Amino acid sequence: MKLFCASIFLFFSIWSSAQFPYTISTFTSPYTELQDASVITSAVNWDDFSVPATVPFSFEFFGLPINQFAVADPGCLLLGFVNDSTAYTFSPLFADVRNASGEELVSQVANATDGAPGNQIFKVEWKNAGLYYDTLGNDRINMQLWIYESDMSIEFRYGVCSIADSASYGTFNGPAGIAFEGLNINNGSALNLWVINGNPSSPQVDNLLSLADIATFQNFFNTIPENNLVIRFSPLVTSTQEQIAFAPFSVYPTLAKDHLMIANPGGSASFVVCDLSGKQVLSGLLREGMNRLNIEHVESGIYFVKRNEFPGAIKFVVEK
Repeated sequence: MKLFCASIFLFFSIWSSAQFPYTISTFTSPYTELQDASVITSAVNWDDFSVPATVPFSFEFFGLPINQFAVADPGCLLLGFVNDSTAYTFSPLFADVRNASGEELVSQVANATDGAPGNQIFKVEWKNAGLYYDTLGNDRINMQLWIYESDMSIEFRYGVCSIADSASYGTFNGPAGIAFEGLNINNGSALNLWVINGNPSSPQVDNLLSLADIATFQNFFNTIPENNLVIRFSPLVTSTQEQIAFAPFSVYPTLAKDHLMIANPGGSASFVVCDLSGKQVLSGLLREGMNRLNIEHVESGIYFVKRNEFPGAIKFVVEK
């Protein structure tokens, strides 16, 4: 998705950095194409797209309950839209995918759900996908993304991938997995961008902190992930209250409508509430003990409470 990719890297900004909220493990498992899957891309000229997907179970992502999903270019699963603009994103290989032929349908994106209730797995597959920036037309990607009902884990699963030219990746000029927290799909801003890179069999995660980091970033996978490789992300936080960098206070409810309770065990301190773009929407003084904050005038969305002079923030959602 050319415009989408460009907007991300023109406007990308971060309000605060945070620990990657997943532990990473890898193993090998035979790569199997999806069976009886719902095909998302059926036109010969498919390229840029964003298609809603039905996930038949409750799921939490970055500690937040998710009920909206979409499969989109560039090789992404979008989760948890807020006001139809903000999403959380995982991509096994961040690249602009398309049908690999201009004359016949040789590539497809599809999804399926397997397993019994309580142990269901939602799966997305990019099958024999071509790359928009591949000038020779020879590169192919086979990969899947799975999300698990049982423990909220996420997996990248790789089939046979053949990419001869690093320029085919477009945005990064190299293979890398991507995780966005709080991506605004209208202007490309994000709360956090993590890049999964290094040796695919024992990957590392880098948190980009500024636009300058993007311009100079060179840490990609040092090779294309091998056939049958699985990278598994197991959540560190599984409740709806995600504390970032050990914030020294607590907030409830984390799904709020007209008020928010802030338990402040320390002395009095000032605080701010910011939205995903970093815009301040509230500020004031916390007294020691329990504080009730009126948020009747705050619009639906995702917000963060930060106690000034202390590291960390706590995420909450306003739903009217």
